[in-house]
Amino acid sequence: MADDSKTTRSFLKKQLERNGYVVETAEHGQMALECMKVKTYDIVFLDLEMPIMNGFSCSAAFREWERKTNRE
Repeated sequence: MADDSKTTRSFLKKQLERNGYVVETAEHGQMALECMKVKTYDIVFLDLEMPIMNGFSCSAAFREWERKTNRE
Protein backbone atom coordinates (compact mmCIF):
# COMPACT_ATOMS: atom_id res chain seq x y z
CA MET A 1 0.00 0.00 0.00
CA ALA A 2 1.41 3.36 -0.98
CA ASP A 3 0.15 6.59 0.53
CA ASP A 4 2.04 9.75 1.46
CA SER A 5 -0.06 10.21 4.60
CA LYS A 6 1.46 8.36 7.55
CA THR A 7 -1.92 8.45 9.32
CA THR A 8 -3.72 6.86 6.37
CA ARG A 9 -1.02 4.20 5.93
CA SER A 10 -1.15 3.29 9.61
CA PHE A 11 -4.95 3.18 9.75
CA LEU A 12 -5.39 1.08 6.60
CA LYS A 13 -2.54 -1.24 7.55
CA LYS A 14 -4.15 -1.97 10.92
CA GLN A 15 -7.57 -2.53 9.34
CA LEU A 16 -6.22 -4.91 6.71
CA GLU A 17 -4.06 -6.82 9.19
CA ARG A 18 -7.07 -7.31 11.46
CA ASN A 19 -8.68 -9.10 8.55
CA GLY A 20 -5.73 -11.42 8.05
CA TYR A 21 -3.75 -9.61 5.36
CA VAL A 22 0.01 -9.17 5.42
CA VAL A 23 0.63 -5.51 4.56
CA GLU A 24 3.73 -3.67 3.39
CA THR A 25 3.66 0.10 3.09
CA ALA A 26 5.45 2.71 1.01
CA GLU A 27 5.53 6.48 1.38
CA HIS A 28 5.25 7.21 -2.34
CA GLY A 29 4.88 5.54 -5.70
CA GLN A 30 8.60 5.19 -6.40
CA MET A 31 9.04 3.14 -3.24
CA ALA A 32 6.03 1.00 -4.15
CA LEU A 33 7.36 0.47 -7.67
CA GLU A 34 10.70 -0.78 -6.36
CA CYS A 35 8.89 -3.21 -4.04
CA MET A 36 6.66 -4.49 -6.84
CA LYS A 37 9.72 -5.23 -8.98
CA VAL A 38 11.13 -7.68 -6.43
CA LYS A 39 8.05 -9.21 -4.81
CA THR A 40 4.69 -10.50 -5.94
CA TYR A 41 1.59 -9.02 -4.32
CA ASP A 42 -2.03 -10.11 -4.53
CA ILE A 43 -3.38 -6.57 -4.13
CA VAL A 44 -1.80 -3.14 -4.48
CA PHE A 45 -3.41 0.01 -3.08
CA LEU A 46 -2.06 3.26 -4.52
CA ASP A 47 -2.95 6.78 -3.47
CA LEU A 48 -3.50 8.76 -6.66
CA GLU A 49 -1.93 11.98 -5.39
CA MET A 50 1.53 11.50 -3.89
CA PRO A 51 4.86 13.32 -4.19
CA ILE A 52 7.78 11.87 -6.17
CA MET A 53 5.55 9.44 -8.12
CA ASN A 54 1.76 9.43 -7.99
CA GLY A 55 -0.46 6.36 -8.23
CA PHE A 56 -1.17 6.77 -11.94
CA SER A 57 2.52 7.04 -12.81
CA CYS A 58 3.44 4.15 -10.53
CA SER A 59 0.83 1.89 -12.09
CA ALA A 60 1.88 2.82 -15.63
CA ALA A 61 5.59 2.36 -14.82
CA PHE A 62 4.97 -1.05 -13.30
CA ARG A 63 2.92 -2.22 -16.29
CA GLU A 64 5.69 -1.04 -18.63
CA TRP A 65 8.39 -2.75 -16.54
CA GLU A 66 6.34 -5.96 -16.41
CA ARG A 67 5.77 -5.87 -20.17
CA LYS A 68 9.49 -5.46 -20.88
CA THR A 69 10.44 -8.15 -18.36
CA ASN A 70 7.99 -10.69 -19.82
CA ARG A 71 9.39 -10.21 -23.34
CA GLU A 72 12.79 -11.57 -22.39
